[in-house]
Amino acid sequence: MTRDDCLKAYRDFSGQTSDNVRRLCFAGIAIIWVFKAQAGTPGSTDLRIPSILLWSGICILVSLVLDFLQYLYGTIAWGMLHRLKEKAGTPMQTDFKAPAAINWPTNSFFLGKVLFVAVGYALILSFLGQLLLAA
Repeated sequence: MTRDDCLKAYRDFSGQTSDNVRRLCFAGIAIIWVFKAQAGTPGSTDLRIPSILLWSGICILVSLVLDFLQYLYGTIAWGMLHRLKEKAGTPMQTDFKAPAAINWPTNSFFLGKVLFVAVGYALILSFLGQLLLAA
């Protein structure tokens, strides 16, 4: 196995994780929508969301924001590094070491979005468990 193999595996797994987190976020929003309570008279648009689902939704929304920030930061940081190397006259095929810190924010956003979606789903599962026990 080479470092290239490790990097390819890392990219494959992190990309798939990001895709799955996004899917879980959208599914979580759908679950919250299904279990919202409609208040008032029939046809009323006054919606009430149980607080546990509201917190779950907030966690899911934060996860989506972190997902966006991960890719936004990565785009800007790597684009700027490319531009700096271009201005310095570094040929396209020349190897160079990127600063290790360039990935710290990206990795933080990645871990954050995974943690927030996990907390969001823990809250959803808790809500569903309460429903099952009450039935």
